[in-house]
Amino acid sequence: MCYFLCYCYRMKLTETDSNKNTLRIDAQSTREPVKYQKVYDGRKRRIRGLWKRGGAFYAQLSLPNEDGIRKVRRVKLDGAAVAAATDEMRRMVIDRNDDQLPAMVRKPKFDDYAQEYIDREYALGRKTHRTLNTESGHINFWKKQFAGTAAEPAAQVEEELLNQAKRLAKEGLTDEELRRAKAKLIGHKKIARQDLGSVAFATCMDELLGLGYNHHAKEDDRVESVTLAQVREVAARYFGMENFATAISLPAK
Repeated sequence: MCYFLCYCYRMKLTETDSNKNTLRIDAQSTREPVKYQKVYDGRKRRIRGLWKRGGAFYAQLSLPNEDGIRKVRRVKLDGAAVAAATDEMRRMVIDRNDDQLPAMVRKPKFDDYAQEYIDREYALGRKTHRTLNTESGHINFWKKQFAGTAAEPAAQVEEELLNQAKRLAKEGLTDEELRRAKAKLIGHKKIARQDLGSVAFATCMDELLGLGYNHHAKEDDRVESVTLAQVREVAARYFGMENFATAISLPAK
């Protein structure tokens, strides 16, 4: 039940309007993404090129990328006050004009590393296609688990995830969400059972755990028997805020 609930939780988190350029969160979330705001000096005059988002300042500059092509980017500044951020931005402008700034390269995310690894292993041919297909399946699964984001909005992403956990603990799932979660989970299980190696492994584990060799064959019926009441009960028990841990991996400074 706990595994099934976590699966439903992941589906709920990844539901998003494809036309909205926002975080991958539930559409019912009432929190708007943090927007860039214009910055003004002590005389209420607009400081061109300087922006603020959250508690950080950003310089909007035309900078070369790794291919030498100039693009307008917003670069996070270290200055914590308007005056310090303004001075830092001006120094960056001088360094840029003197070609002293390094090329701005986007830091790769987990998805980039994962796809590069899969493509390289297929090209090298060191592993069997069966092994690579299994690895690809696991990697694609974890790509959906990570809330991949830049470092700056990490706190916002954490807050949104916790809000979704609270909402699930309080409200549970709707009938439609439960139906779609069941259909998707059962579909994945049926695909896995088409591989003889997976069936053999499941059979051995069932026997080893004393469940009977065909315990895994009855998974579909157990999933279908899950009710909304059971989901709400388990969600309230495991997705409460009394005991939880959050892991955030950020690039080294």
